[in-house]
Amino acid sequence: MAAAYQLSDELNARVLHVAGLLRESPESTVEKLLSSALDGLVAPVEFFGDAARGDVGRLESALQSGTDPNARDTRPLYGNGTTALNQAALHGQLDAVTVLLAAGAEIDARCFGGWTALNLAANHAHFDVVRTLLTAGADGTIANREGHRPGDRLIGDEGTEMRRLVDSWGGTDS
Repeated sequence: MAAAYQLSDELNARVLHVAGLLRESPESTVEKLLSSALDGLVAPVEFFGDAARGDVGRLESALQSGTDPNARDTRPLYGNGTTALNQAALHGQLDAVTVLLAAGAEIDARCFGGWTALNLAANHAHFDVVRTLLTAGADGTIANREGHRPGDRLIGDEGTEMRRLVDSWGGTDS
């Protein structure tokens, strides 16, 4: 099966990285990514970029036009199964997070690596987004596939402050 795929060195490196995260063979990862590439896109690709950039006007327009707030970007190796909420949280786009939550985005949706919006925001030190997600009911106990909980990957004072914030909501075991 592996011989059927002629991948560039860059694409091969990405497949190996994703396969390692998923803890499965590269062949299985390629099959999974190829099969999901066409099936899961129920939103324009721009929707995810708009969330990452915090373009609230375009997000609201897409949502009003019927775009599913829980759609997943399943483009192989780039989308990683993320939702618009995951993207907005990762990039610290508080207004976009608020719009997506109001539209019914699943707060604890996980991408392929097991990351939730809270994990992504916490591990990138987006304190305002973390507070918003926790207030809206995000589960601070959810670890990604590597076992990291919200804030685990931050170091120093920033990491200590983030862990205190998540812990103050009763979200983790310290």
